[in-house]
Amino acid sequence: MANEPQKGPTTVRRVTAPEPPPATVQTRFAGTLQFNGGYPTDETVRRLYDQIDFQRGCQVFLRHLMAAAVWGFRQAFVRDVKVGPTDLAMLHLDANGLLLTGNSETIYGTTILDLKPYGPMVVDVPPRVLGLLNDQWMRPLGDVGIAGPDHGKGGRYLLVPPGYDTPLDEKGFVATIRPRTYRVWYIVRAFMGPGGDPAPAFETHRQTKIYPLDTGVKAPATQHVDLSGKPFDTIHPTDIRYFEDLAAMVDYEPYDAIDAEESAMLKQIGIEKGMRFAPDARLKDILEEAAKVGSFMATATCYAPRDEYKRYPDRQWFGNVAGYPSFRDERGRPLVDEMVRMAWFATGRAQAMGSEKPGVGSAYTWCYRDAKGQWLDSSRTYKLRLPGPIPAKDFWSIVVYDLWTRSMLANGRAFPSLNSYAPGIAKDADGSVEVYIGPKAPAGKEQNWIPTPAGTAWFPLLRFYGPLEPWIDRSWKPGDLEAV
Repeated sequence: MANEPQKGPTTVRRVTAPEPPPATVQTRFAGTLQFNGGYPTDETVRRLYDQIDFQRGCQVFLRHLMAAAVWGFRQAFVRDVKVGPTDLAMLHLDANGLLLTGNSETIYGTTILDLKPYGPMVVDVPPRVLGLLNDQWMRPLGDVGIAGPDHGKGGRYLLVPPGYDTPLDEKGFVATIRPRTYRVWYIVRAFMGPGGDPAPAFETHRQTKIYPLDTGVKAPATQHVDLSGKPFDTIHPTDIRYFEDLAAMVDYEPYDAIDAEESAMLKQIGIEKGMRFAPDARLKDILEEAAKVGSFMATATCYAPRDEYKRYPDRQWFGNVAGYPSFRDERGRPLVDEMVRMAWFATGRAQAMGSEKPGVGSAYTWCYRDAKGQWLDSSRTYKLRLPGPIPAKDFWSIVVYDLWTRSMLANGRAFPSLNSYAPGIAKDADGSVEVYIGPKAPAGKEQNWIPTPAGTAWFPLLRFYGPLEPWIDRSWKPGDLEAV
């Protein structure tokens, strides 16, 4: 018959197509899922959406750690110490200040500039400092000072806000910086005088001036605020406040401050420019846990990496993080794990860090395990041998940090560190130094001892300012930490 339906198969051979799920499916990560006639139950739909939001929350947490670190400075300046966008905070950092792996051997000068209310701004950088400019997402905008275009002589830097297209006279500036964000993080280090005298470094920072390019724009004159010894907290939270802060950043900055893909992922959890971030109770609980689990993921990525990046094959010390400071591979793809690894324990993206030019910039190495490959035990005291001569033109230091705040360890001393300036430190004839770290100093070794509170996890970080050839060619190696 002409209208008779054409015959077709009643079953179809499956190669990759899925079979209908059974009534109950046990999954490793989503738990028990229920289906009725092939359709998910209401409870299973809810569970799956919770899982989607949780996974997105974890990935957002990881991808924006660097933005959160810069925001942490801004929050501390506004909340704790009242430093404005035309002011400069100066500090000889000690254990009172919570700041990601800061050091106690140079004097910091730092602020969060804001180009939105003032338009183009000028920063008068003093001579002989070492520092950087990063945008709100900690993307590198260029070095300043010794490793920057002023080559340590000082000079005027012009910062132009995103979207600003009025012609400018750029003569008289050592560099013009055009960031993607209105807020810009400026941080430099000034060097101490002979014997570790901090006064010359503070005098250097007091030469800094920050002001609008347009003399008709009113802005407060630069105040130089000494934060030394004062409590403040720049560390980002690991709860719902992390996402609240991120929403505030996104809303303040231009639409194209971040890439479209990142913006889309943020929108999926309710963070969008021009929209109030108001998660309901369900999503808020999920994001609270995502921030917590995300922080543990970052911890694992940093402290127990799946790829090898130790500085020496026969030591526990880590080396420079791959991809720093751009965190892009040769095809321009983001190196997410490497970015997370660095952002969890450190801050600041500068071309001069990890310098491969003798006597220039700074170099770093750090560890979390002892000579036997075991996690450092807070109940034990360890010996660290630094063979002489130690390869640093300017100075070397070792600072001990709290494992979870990643800030200077609160050990009852202002500075949980030893360095080239330390008075009375014992050295061998060839310049070798033995450092002891732990709750108790071995007899007669007190002058070379950094105390640690029992029960508080910690890790050490070695710095070399003006690293020399034996560091660069890796012929010089620190010893591993050996339990005493």
